[in-house]
Amino acid sequence: MAAYSLWLALLAIYSASGTSVPGPNPCAIRNGGCEYQCLPKENGYSCVCPTGMLVSNDSRSCQESNEFILFTNRVGIRRVSLDVPELVSVPLPVYNLSVAAGLAWDLDINSLFWADKLIYVANINGSNQRPLITDNIGTPVALAVDWQTKKLYWTDSGLKRIEVANLDGSHRCILIYSGLDLPRDIAVHPSAGYMFWTDWGATPMIGRSALDGSGRKNLVTSNLKYINALAIDFDTDTLYWADANTHLIETSDLNGRNRRVFLSNLLHPYGMALHGDYLYWTDWTSQSIQRVNRTTGLGQTSIVTGISYMNAIQVVNRDRRPGPNPCMVNNGGCSHLCVTKPGQNNGSTVASCLCPTGYALYGNQKTCTSHGKLPHGRLTQSILMTPLQDSQQLKLAKWK
Repeated sequence: MAAYSLWLALLAIYSASGTSVPGPNPCAIRNGGCEYQCLPKENGYSCVCPTGMLVSNDSRSCQESNEFILFTNRVGIRRVSLDVPELVSVPLPVYNLSVAAGLAWDLDINSLFWADKLIYVANINGSNQRPLITDNIGTPVALAVDWQTKKLYWTDSGLKRIEVANLDGSHRCILIYSGLDLPRDIAVHPSAGYMFWTDWGATPMIGRSALDGSGRKNLVTSNLKYINALAIDFDTDTLYWADANTHLIETSDLNGRNRRVFLSNLLHPYGMALHGDYLYWTDWTSQSIQRVNRTTGLGQTSIVTGISYMNAIQVVNRDRRPGPNPCMVNNGGCSHLCVTKPGQNNGSTVASCLCPTGYALYGNQKTCTSHGKLPHGRLTQSILMTPLQDSQQLKLAKWK
């Protein structure tokens, strides 16, 4: 309604300027047939749509953008459509945000996830906001969605662990809980069966494991400090990371080899995303979202400016859909969580069954039971799921 009133006011100014269109107003009857707004012009009229939406092929109705950026700036989540002429950031109608950080999404269930002390979910347009993960959580920092098996992964720098759950928050499972100091960003490569994470604690590093937490490996361990962001080029199997201390974006292969500097002399990179021909990142110092060609590193451009503390960034595109995977049929035979891990053949994946914390796999390695020890030598639920004490709260990681 406010937008419509603004439109009427603009039309009044346009008319008062002496440059109004002569003759009958083509927008006077049924809004010219336009779904949103009708603007008269010299040879007729044009239908226009709200910021960030497209005019459909019928030239009258409006449709959602097919590609858009979502980013957090602590107190809000904003959207920038990429397939419209004007790159304008528009706030989503989410509320009560104070330290919003990680972002993830899945269009198959029309959902947006973010971390802000707890983990929340809403519709992709920001409506229907609700808490998703609320218990036994320290400082969730980064999120990632496996869009193949429909799993949500996250890092928790307060409890020093990495967890996974179904997208509805059910069957929550701790994957890695030892040897982490300040886990930061996380990225998943579903077709390869891997997850990657950064840790900028006492010994900064980039780690990798299978999506079930097995086969853990430290990939990159030197010349790192505040590795804020990870991104994966799925076409070339290239890993990108940004470090706010070295002011670099670097790359390697998925084994941590062939390391090279991609961009240098950055200010304070924080979040990062890859889509199409471009690499995007948020920068705290310049208060901007930057973009370069993902292959050459050339053509750096500011596409959003003037917003402080821009944190996580994601590029949403409607072409990302689940493909065939070992968990697709009968949940991979698993009673609870089915994830994937690398198979014996290069580039293949196999199903791996996991149990919610407090349960263990039975002899067939597919069925979970509440008796016995947890898989992978994990501790009991009573220890791992204990809420933070006051002394622990004081040690939670400060953002860099």
